[in-house]
Amino acid sequence: MKNRFIFILLVIFIGTLGCGNILLVENGAIAAKTSAEPKVATPIKTDAPKVTSLPLKTTSQTSPASAAISRLTYLYGEREAEVKGCLPAWGLVTLIEFDGKKILFDTGGDRDILKNNMEKVGVDAGILDLVVISHHHWEMTDGLYYLLGLKPSLPIIAPDWVIELYEQEPWSKNFRRMEKVERITPNIFLVKLHSRSRHGGPFGIDEIHVVLKTSEGLVVLQGCGHPEVVNIVQKSQEITGEQKVYLVTGGTRLLEPGKAVQRGDGSWMGIPSHNYDNDEIQDIADKLKALGVAYIVPTHCTGNTAEKIFAQTFGSRYINHKLGMKLEIPPPK
Repeated sequence: MKNRFIFILLVIFIGTLGCGNILLVENGAIAAKTSAEPKVATPIKTDAPKVTSLPLKTTSQTSPASAAISRLTYLYGEREAEVKGCLPAWGLVTLIEFDGKKILFDTGGDRDILKNNMEKVGVDAGILDLVVISHHHWEMTDGLYYLLGLKPSLPIIAPDWVIELYEQEPWSKNFRRMEKVERITPNIFLVKLHSRSRHGGPFGIDEIHVVLKTSEGLVVLQGCGHPEVVNIVQKSQEITGEQKVYLVTGGTRLLEPGKAVQRGDGSWMGIPSHNYDNDEIQDIADKLKALGVAYIVPTHCTGNTAEKIFAQTFGSRYINHKLGMKLEIPPPK
């Protein structure tokens, strides 16, 4: 019992140093998380991801042809809404429809907001084949309560720390551990990486990433991106044997220097001694481009400066993340 208590304290302490932020604070003033992001139009090209806004079909409406859908739907995050009624919140949830599977990547930090946004976009939890949790931080896991209430048999793949934190829940048997790499289908990979020491964030975190092998290259999805976005892309190329990268999307953990984080109750979690300055962020954007990343959709844990630099570096191949946005991606390879 004593060991378990110490373990939980350790997890909570490390979690507070990570992306578990609610408000970003600079020079003592609270900065709105929903600040306007750079708006860069998606190019009208046959090989570009197509942004659509039609609601997803629910279970009762799904036809056999839906197995051919290749699409990402952004259901949760600290961004403006494309679909009316979607609410912003700190965290990330992405519905992946690809290679005949429907996978929910992360579940957000507020089960009620997840419920609201899924209903507004028209996503029925009954269609899900699997939930993948990237890591143990609170803004990725709370929606499990809502999802498991609707579909008690829903399988969950998560790192060990997540499984330990929820081992007393009646649905804890739904969890499955994974090794470093797992192949869900011939074209869907789960890649677990261990974060190393880095600016503006904790190290020693196991984080799972979803990698899709499409006809136009890899689609790499991240939670917070603790193991560093360039490293994540390189490891994805290595593991899949595919060098072309069609799209990188998800959290990048690129916050501005001097930012501090605050809990919802107003208490402080500490001030990062150093995040990334403009030159360092530009270097990361340049490296991603040099790796052949064609399109980028930064989401959770990405500061306004990083958004602007990505927009400038990728031009029309930068896509502004919005709640309820649907992104059509190439079919499986």
